[in-house]
Amino acid sequence: MRCKDEVLRAELESLLEADNPSEQYFEELSQSLVGKALDQMGDMPPDGGLVGHYRITGKIGRGGMGTVYQAERADNTYRRRVALKVLRRGLDTDDILTRFRSERQILARLNHPNITHMLNGGVTGDGRPWLAMEYVEGLPITGYCDAKKLSINERLDLFLQVCDAVQYAHQNLVIHRDLKPSNILVTPEGVVKLLDFGIAKVLVDTDNPGQQAMITKAGSQPLTPGFASPEQLLNQPVGTESDVYSLGALLCLLLTGRLPFEDNSLAAAMERLSDREDAPLPSRIIGRLWSEEKYGMSEADGTMDGSEIAGATTGAVGMSRITVVAANRGLDVVRLQRRLKGDLDIIAITALKAELSRRYATVKSMADDIRRHLNNHPVSARPDGWRYRSGKFISRHKTGVAVGVLLPLMIITGLYLHGEQLEKERDLARTAAERAEMEAEKAQEVSAFLTGLFRSADPYETAEELTSIELLERGREQLAEVPEPTEVTAEMSAVLGNIYYRLGRYD
Repeated sequence: MRCKDEVLRAELESLLEADNPSEQYFEELSQSLVGKALDQMGDMPPDGGLVGHYRITGKIGRGGMGTVYQAERADNTYRRRVALKVLRRGLDTDDILTRFRSERQILARLNHPNITHMLNGGVTGDGRPWLAMEYVEGLPITGYCDAKKLSINERLDLFLQVCDAVQYAHQNLVIHRDLKPSNILVTPEGVVKLLDFGIAKVLVDTDNPGQQAMITKAGSQPLTPGFASPEQLLNQPVGTESDVYSLGALLCLLLTGRLPFEDNSLAAAMERLSDREDAPLPSRIIGRLWSEEKYGMSEADGTMDGSEIAGATTGAVGMSRITVVAANRGLDVVRLQRRLKGDLDIIAITALKAELSRRYATVKSMADDIRRHLNNHPVSARPDGWRYRSGKFISRHKTGVAVGVLLPLMIITGLYLHGEQLEKERDLARTAAERAEMEAEKAQEVSAFLTGLFRSADPYETAEELTSIELLERGREQLAEVPEPTEVTAEMSAVLGNIYYRLGRYD
């Protein structure tokens, strides 16, 4: 029935419109309150706070399946803190129970210094499974690196510890499938500890083959979109390459303070898969962030998990975000971008390839490339150009190359200078010999002139008896008869002239 009073009708419509949001609000509020109450009930420790031989002393955190408590031995046999993981109330479905038991079995078979050790396990009084692990006091790897302001090389050294732990798990037929900073802690001593194998995959379960299908089947499972591989996002069967992809995302985060993509929601990740969008190079991520801050461009807000961005989001007052990222690595922005170009760009982008055939096949091959880079060897993930390889050889053997180049140059230079010196000495010797020969010829001419002059005055040779003046005159006449005066005749003429002068004969 239509209301004829327009004013009254408008009032009724406004009341009805106001009723709908309020009903939705109270419904959402009730759901939120119920959800929080259920969560709190699920997180409640077992009665009395006792689990097996352990007494719960505090709450560490909560994961997808269970709550992790800090606990200690209750029987006082010895003092030791442990991390106690207990399945949350209300999650005791067959799938969750299977997954929890699988984690316990996986940890029991892994013994590596960079993987948390399982100490014990059992079932609580109310039927919830639990496991006790070594207590790790540390920070997520990103937070540790930024707190310590580790250099790129130091971050790579820590990352290699992660690779060693993951490779060890792979060798024992276990894939982690949830590699992210919150699951990788670093102790104050700088030791990496890999945690949370709650959604790990057993490639071949030799202890219980019938359980393998449930553990390895593709389907809906917990994941972190920013670190999940394309095959995880597509609910496809995964292999060791899936962990390689997650490690590539972690490496990018350690190098740049950012995950490869800005928007890391599940919807955005699925859209990138449909568009076949490749991950950007780490150096280009730095360049993009620098351009956005330098020129006032807007920046999309990427959603990250836990402490993924760690110290990169905060810094000294007056410093831009990207400047803080660079400073946390002991560099400025320009030098950071230059440091990432080349090998590190190639290593990260190879691990992040969407196509399995183009990705590193194993974690070991990725770690080996990082070690090659740190030792200035050519990495396997890039083309083998002669210029690249020769450049790496030179940077690796700077002293040897310098000696190899300079030593022959020094030898050639020395031989040249020695040859020049010998040539000069030969010229001097030749000149001295020529001068000596000229002096000998001159002495011979003087001797022949004097001999002939005095022979003409010898009474045995001639009947004449000459005076000294006549002897001089005869010598002057002989010199005058020489057709072409020489240096010797010139000197002899000078000598005769000097004698005439002393005798007072000036004409």
